Amino acid sequence: MKLFAPFNHFIFTVICLCLVTVSTYGQTVLDRNRQKDFLTNNIQTNIVFSGSSEPEGTNIIVTLDGNTYNHTKVVLIGRDGLSIRHLSVDGISAIAFIQLTNLPLDYQKKWGPFIKDQANEFNHEMELKDRIKLAATANAPQDEQQTTESTVKTSDNNLGGVLKHWVNISIDHGAFIHLEDDSVWEIDRVDVDHARFWNKSESIVCSKTTAIAVGYDYTLTNIDRHENAHAKFVGYAKRWIKENQGHGQSIVLEDRARYKVDIYDKSTALMWGSKAKMALGKNDSLNTSDFILINVDTGETVRAKFDGWEF
Repeated sequence: MKLFAPFNHFIFTVICLCLVTVSTYGQTVLDRNRQKDFLTNNIQTNIVFSGSSEPEGTNIIVTLDGNTYNHTKVVLIGRDGLSIRHLSVDGISAIAFIQLTNLPLDYQKKWGPFIKDQANEFNHEMELKDRIKLAATANAPQDEQQTTESTVKTSDNNLGGVLKHWVNISIDHGAFIHLEDDSVWEIDRVDVDHARFWNKSESIVCSKTTAIAVGYDYTLTNIDRHENAHAKFVGYAKRWIKENQGHGQSIVLEDRARYKVDIYDKSTALMWGSKAKMALGKNDSLNTSDFILINVDTGETVRAKFDGWEF
């Protein structure tokens, strides 16, 4: 055993050296990682602390009215100014709003275009809401009131044989009748079979009557054929096509309202041209399309749904 003692000492020495080396290397790696983490944290802290877009050292805002905000960060761009996060005199994080006109000039130059964009977007959104509201009340009470007064007056005259309306066109095989005053009338289904044969210039008397079907509270009397048809006032054909998109897929009207045509009616709208005179009716069926586009130039209708505004 003594012969191997030096060898044992050699092995023991090598093992100790290996352990020392590994320990030293591991500590070095750990120290480097800690240093890296420390640097990373410092960088992240500086980024957060200095604000989302302001370089370090320039995150102090002094407004034109003399207020000072320290360690600022822009958190929201409004339509008339900026909302910022800052540190109060007590060292507490707080939120403040500064009007565009009260920002320092360099901030006005930098953030002014973005604030203006927000203002334009807000105004645009409000305009869309107003136009959608207007579209929802298209052919509304004013037109209907005018028609009611007109039909009552002409009805009295027509009873005496003095004044008469006349047919301009029978639309969609008698489903609608367009008269010479641009009024459009939806015909009750039970009367469509004979209204489909009413020809241009045939004399019509329009009178208020007791509704057989809900809403069909007028009677159109064709003097030439001695026929009656119960009808519902739709509105006036005072609108027109601005653009036919996708070969009948969408119809844009003069007010830039876009209507997506029902897939089964696309072939009907295929050849509708710009400037064609239109009326807009409500679709009371269970179909998902809420509106009926009535082309009084071609005598055709399509079902459609409102699909936004074309700008």
